[in-house]
Amino acid sequence: MSSPFSYFRKYAKELTVALIGLSMFAFIVMDQLQPQNLPMVIGALIGGVIFFWVGKGSGRRTIYTFVGLVAGFIVGSQFNSFAAPVAPVTIQNEPMERQELEQLLIERNRANQFILTAQEEAMGRQAMQMQGGGFRFGFGLPVRQDVVLGSILQHIGDELKVAVTDDVVGDFISEITNDKMTREAFSKTLERMNVSGASVYESLRKELKAYLAYRLHVRHLNPTPSDYWDTFRKTQIRQELQVVPIEADKFIPLVNNDPKDSEIQQFFDQYKDKLPGELAVNSPGFMVPRKVNLEYLMADRDALHDELAAQVEVSDEEIEKFYEENKETYRNLNAFSGTEESPTGPEMTPPVTNSDSEKSPAAAEKPAEEAASESKPEEGEATPEESKPEESSAEEKPAQPEEEKTEPESQSSLPSSRVTALASVQDDPNSTPEETATPENKPEETSSEPAESTPSAEEEEKPAAEPATPEGEASSEETPKEPEYRPLDDELRAEIREQLINQKVNSLIYDRIEQAMSKMRNLSDKFQEQRLKLRDQITTADKEISLEDLTVRLNDELKPVRQELTQSLKELAKETGLVYHNTGLVNILELRSPEEQEKYNPVLDIGNSTEAAAPDRPFSANSTPVWYNVFQPEREPFYYPQHTSGTGLNNNQYAFWKTEDIAEHIPELDGDVRKEVIDALIKDRAKQPALDRAEAIAKLIQENEGKIAESIADQTITGEEGSEKLSFIPIDPFTWMVEVSARGQQSFMPQTQVQLNMNVEGLESVGQEFMQTTFDEMNVGDVRVVRNSGSEIFYVVKVVSREPTSEEEMDILYASFTESLRRSLPMQQFFGPSPYARSILQESQQVRQEYIQSIFDAYQVKFADENQQF
Repeated sequence: MSSPFSYFRKYAKELTVALIGLSMFAFIVMDQLQPQNLPMVIGALIGGVIFFWVGKGSGRRTIYTFVGLVAGFIVGSQFNSFAAPVAPVTIQNEPMERQELEQLLIERNRANQFILTAQEEAMGRQAMQMQGGGFRFGFGLPVRQDVVLGSILQHIGDELKVAVTDDVVGDFISEITNDKMTREAFSKTLERMNVSGASVYESLRKELKAYLAYRLHVRHLNPTPSDYWDTFRKTQIRQELQVVPIEADKFIPLVNNDPKDSEIQQFFDQYKDKLPGELAVNSPGFMVPRKVNLEYLMADRDALHDELAAQVEVSDEEIEKFYEENKETYRNLNAFSGTEESPTGPEMTPPVTNSDSEKSPAAAEKPAEEAASESKPEEGEATPEESKPEESSAEEKPAQPEEEKTEPESQSSLPSSRVTALASVQDDPNSTPEETATPENKPEETSSEPAESTPSAEEEEKPAAEPATPEGEASSEETPKEPEYRPLDDELRAEIREQLINQKVNSLIYDRIEQAMSKMRNLSDKFQEQRLKLRDQITTADKEISLEDLTVRLNDELKPVRQELTQSLKELAKETGLVYHNTGLVNILELRSPEEQEKYNPVLDIGNSTEAAAPDRPFSANSTPVWYNVFQPEREPFYYPQHTSGTGLNNNQYAFWKTEDIAEHIPELDGDVRKEVIDALIKDRAKQPALDRAEAIAKLIQENEGKIAESIADQTITGEEGSEKLSFIPIDPFTWMVEVSARGQQSFMPQTQVQLNMNVEGLESVGQEFMQTTFDEMNVGDVRVVRNSGSEIFYVVKVVSREPTSEEEMDILYASFTESLRRSLPMQQFFGPSPYARSILQESQQVRQEYIQSIFDAYQVKFADENQQF
């Protein structure tokens, strides 16, 4: 019997040539092929080889091989659809390959990482902390949507001829680093990132082009002065109302309380895909929102501070080193030396008429021309005592207490008439400019007193100068110059010591959380191993099981494992001195705004925490809060530990993981859900008779010349005898919008925001529609029916008064607005947008989202994962 290798020895040359040819083809050609083409290539190769051996004895191997290649190619193309990977996104029906999308993510990350590293390298960590993070590229979308939008905007930038040269990139780098970027700092930044300068410039160039194209496209959406004025007037105009509330619930006994099954089903179908309150406040909605459950360990900084502070020490050397490294933060920034020559508030813009009247009380009673003519000879004939500098006359003002009481507005840099007008609108709407005392309408007794006290005023100048020269050894002009930096005295040492203690306490808290994180990672690894093992067992036993059924079985069979993890986490809390908490199943609103819920739950404060920064870094590069991350469409794996820290006034740190994630779903129409639908249907039926009754009462009041008390004296709410009597409620003057102080997400300082006035005493759940109708569509004396946000109460409203209303008053209000706008705009670069700007930007956010949606629609952007659709 011949050896099985004899065949290979017989055709060794041919096989060697074929092997070499296939190897060359594989290394040279196939590396360049897309994965979706592999079935056709492999089919062609197999077909060619098979037909080569079939036609070997015929003498026409070339023809056979060619036929085999074509046949294999055709057969392989039938399997192409199975092998072709789905493109993650298509733009104008052209697929964007996964590699291209990943490249966009890399370039965005490189650009933002450079900004972060460059700012830290050029300005130092202390300056970065004061700036709060600075500029970052992005458009506020989930990261994949964001980079796709950036790619489209780069194309739009090319169409708009947006040129981003190296000089533009260089200017941008200088701007984000406050002109402190040097060649050495730039080299260190590149070295830390392990990238080349050319790649950084190219990434910044692309991101800047997209950013500039976006700014050019959305400039028409930026707030205008008219938008600012509209918001400003809503915070200033006040109106007084009288209302007659008619509640829809009072009419429930008058409607059918036993709906048919078909009516229940129809009402359920109408609102089954709506969340509660989605259409309006308290509007029907039966969709169950997505909910998550978080378990976490918390390091309560207030509780741990004293314990940890006793464990740390701060040496004098550390204090001195910190002082030298951060000396710029202790620079004295006082622009004035504090001498007598320094200008004071009233002297910066003194009204000419007031200064003239102060020289001679008698001159104030004469015409301006006579006063001016009399002042000239006085200057020419002045004695040394009379020819004092103008500053001395300003110093005499404090010696006139009566004049100070009647002229508080002299402290303003505005003309007195403007100040009077502002005070009449902003401080007391009922006062008028004529009620404010002015130099022209003062009694003679008051104006004559300064003349009688002039000699004593000169004597009082001497003690006024004594504080500058307590021992008479030096004049006020020789006051020592303030040092450039605060000296490192005992007071500053104590401040730095406390700051260093806090830093070390924060570092200890961070380390304690990291120790807990290490153990939580071990627990997480064990859970994932058990989950994968169980998954393999289930799929092996039932290969046709659906993903939904598999998820249900995994959840059921992993319950004992989850309970063990919870118990382990509680034990870990005791070991590390941390606090264990469980949020329970909560929706996104409860986790994002726990303080706005009906019952505040401090356990949910973790929702606004962000990724914790290491002690040696000023802040984290990722500032997205927990509530945003855990509710992302791409669901994170369960029991994946993360370390976050609180923002604003919340100084705690957390180690958490997600244990449950229940998708948004439509419930079955049975049990409690059916009862909820029936209750909502009956309440909805009661709204129409309540509206009809409100319209009848409004007509009655209109016919009685708006006299509400007389009109409703004998009326009941439902119109039936024996039912509850109608009553009217006087509503004190209120504004459409109010300024409120709210905690900033990225700042320890509270921010002032302008928002809808939802706390008007006597009115329940009134929204934009109520304010729009009563303020803009009704005049003083009008009577009209206006519903609240959920149509649960119909108010018969009469506008009693509104201020300001006259043309003159509105002119004064507008002058106040322009002045406040002029003052606030320069300060926005230091303190961020004004409350009016923040309110307008919030209102325009929806418009901007619609604009971005229009870009995606125009470019036919479609994501393979429907959850990522914008």
